[in-house]
Amino acid sequence: MASAGVRASKPPRYQYWFSSEIPLSTHDGTAVFYSRREIHPRRTKPIKSHDIKEILLLGFYLCVAAVVPARHWNPICRFVSRLRVRKHRRKLFATLKRDLAAVAPAADPEAFFSEYRTSLHRGRMYYMAQIAGWHWKPRIIVEGAEEIRRATSGGGGALVWCENLAAQTLMGKRALHESGIEAYQVAATQHGHSTTAFGQTVINPILLGIENRFLKGRFAFDASDTIHVTRRILDALRTNAVVLVAANTYYGRRFVQMPVGNRGYAHFATAPANFAAKGKTTLLRMSTVETVPFSEFRAIIRPIAPPERTGLKPGVRDAAITEVVSAFCEASETAVVNFPAQCLGIGRSLVGHSLDERPGFRR
Repeated sequence: MASAGVRASKPPRYQYWFSSEIPLSTHDGTAVFYSRREIHPRRTKPIKSHDIKEILLLGFYLCVAAVVPARHWNPICRFVSRLRVRKHRRKLFATLKRDLAAVAPAADPEAFFSEYRTSLHRGRMYYMAQIAGWHWKPRIIVEGAEEIRRATSGGGGALVWCENLAAQTLMGKRALHESGIEAYQVAATQHGHSTTAFGQTVINPILLGIENRFLKGRFAFDASDTIHVTRRILDALRTNAVVLVAANTYYGRRFVQMPVGNRGYAHFATAPANFAAKGKTTLLRMSTVETVPFSEFRAIIRPIAPPERTGLKPGVRDAAITEVVSAFCEASETAVVNFPAQCLGIGRSLVGHSLDERPGFRR
């Protein structure tokens, strides 16, 4: 029982079970496979004060996109990001500093935090500029679009594993669309720009509708229903479709922890790598970064080499998944080092503590 005046801590949302551990051939450490089950589901709140702030910010950026030249957008985003910055520092800075030091030790925490906050506001501006920024014509450089075309020429479709970067969410989809590639997006129904009932009714449909302009379709599924989403992906790949999957941990029940950076860890759902481990489809990685604010974006698409051994036996499968995830993780470190403020995974799936330090983890 919590003492008077002390707020009781929330019980852990998930319980984690150790599955297996495989040594890495290209990196010190091991790949740790684990399962996750939700034991204390979070109640969906009707509305939060954050929703009202989000609506006001989107409305403000909509007006900015309509009347202000694009060359002034970045200073405006930087100015707005510094409002009430003390509150955001108190809530986020310590965690972000710890995780940043683990995955990108050369980055300056103060500069990172300032640019990270600005990057979040630029992300809102991307969306509003699609509605009102009729004069906004950024340069989008796409490298490797032919890799997707080469993969689909074989008739087995292409699964594109997208890095968790600020520009990837919208501008990555626009980059593919402008390259003539129609893709499906895999997304969890519980994951979006807002998790409240109000946000899922008002905010998310607006922003997801903007994303859908550049998509052929969207596969929405329950975060714990891996069987359903796997079937949807397989059905799409059988029709030679291009399917986008974000490199996060919002869906699935089985995950892998990989060492990254100095002493950090990256967490991935195993589902995308599992397709490559079975040897049934071409897996590619995609990263989209903003090289010049609001002026130039660069989307890079590269194939991930299939594992040397494929199969369904647990030992062989986990070794194959480790090989695939390790290749993806090594490539992702480039974006973490060069564009840390654009990496949305820092503090979420890119962290400075291992599974053994998580509440609810059992070996």
